Amino acid sequence: MYLNGEKIVDNDGCHGERERSSGKQFLSAGAHYLVVDMCEKKGGEAFKMRYEGPDTDNKKKTIPASVLMHEPKARCQGLGFRVWGLGFRV
Repeated sequence: MYLNGEKIVDNDGCHGERERSSGKQFLSAGAHYLVVDMCEKKGGEAFKMRYEGPDTDNKKKTIPASVLMHEPKARCQGLGFRVWGLGFRV
């Protein structure tokens, strides 16, 4: 996971669901650029993004979809994808 161009979480490799933390990230008010690269080989896939802070009484809460957005389509430079694993056909 990257936040404003900086890698903050690395959970790479073949493994079951597990929690990884970015440590403390202090964000100013306003929009921030978030990128998530994820792969799934087999088994149970999961991705949960949570945060904690003064507004959550320092308890982990799922980031609400209402505060996330995609870049406008006009900024896209084409479509691309990456595939990891064995035995995939594209």
